[in-house]
Amino acid sequence: MLINIFFLQLISFASANPALNAKEAIDASNAIVDIVVKLSKELKSQADEVRDQIRDERDKLRDTAKLDINAFTEQVARASSRLESAVLSGNFILKSMLMTTDKQVIQLESTFQGVRYHSAIIKSSKKNMLTALERGLRELSELLQQIQVIKDDMAAIANEAQNLHDQVQAEWTDERVNNRARDWRFTYLAGVKFPALLPAAIIFIEVNIADWKRELQLSKEAVDSIKGKFQSLKDGADELKNHALKAETKYKDALMVMGHTNDTVRSQGCTEEDADKPSADEIAYGWGEQVIPALKELRQKLIDLLE
Repeated sequence: MLINIFFLQLISFASANPALNAKEAIDASNAIVDIVVKLSKELKSQADEVRDQIRDERDKLRDTAKLDINAFTEQVARASSRLESAVLSGNFILKSMLMTTDKQVIQLESTFQGVRYHSAIIKSSKKNMLTALERGLRELSELLQQIQVIKDDMAAIANEAQNLHDQVQAEWTDERVNNRARDWRFTYLAGVKFPALLPAAIIFIEVNIADWKRELQLSKEAVDSIKGKFQSLKDGADELKNHALKAETKYKDALMVMGHTNDTVRSQGCTEEDADKPSADEIAYGWGEQVIPALKELRQKLIDLLE
């Protein structure tokens, strides 16, 4: 019973402690970024691996060796690097915004020289928040444009991986192999001019076709391996595209609440000497009942987005 009471108190403390929640959210966001970076590096590694295999086994792959794998590998490397950079930048923007917001809430809820909502505190907080919000809004807007390009890149990679997979598969169907053997047999035997040579010619061509099919089996094993790698590349690109979509949704949500907070902070006066001559009560009300709740809402939204 005592353990249960202690556990409930611990949960209550955590939920009431924004600093603790913020740290947990930042740790969670770092873990998500690590996953995306790991997946993007794996995608680049898989592309390099299939390129190297096609190069190393070119003598076995025949027509498959004509695939433009180098261009595909470069495409994967560029898109993966862009996604890594985007999620690292986006995570940094949201974490910085969260830490700044948390700091300003603490500052606004404090006193200076025994005065709550002292003009020095309000001026400092307003300046810091507006600077951070304007920078964050600008950087997130630019990042969203990059995310759109990355989504398109990952979709193109998934499509190209499927296309390369299908090209390989089309080259090496049993029907196509049998047709090649049939055409080879027909062409060779049609060139035999003397009927007496036909039995020997048949033996010769069948022995060569049997040897060719044995070599072909080795080629098919290499091709099946490459087909599997292209399928993995497609799946990896699809997964990274989903991460890009999630990042896009996250940044759009952050932009919306940051824009609202920016408007709220900007609209409030700092001192009774401001142009509109707000009273001390109006200043206290504006910051205590509008700005601080808006900042707390932003802080919680950022925590939710980062987790």
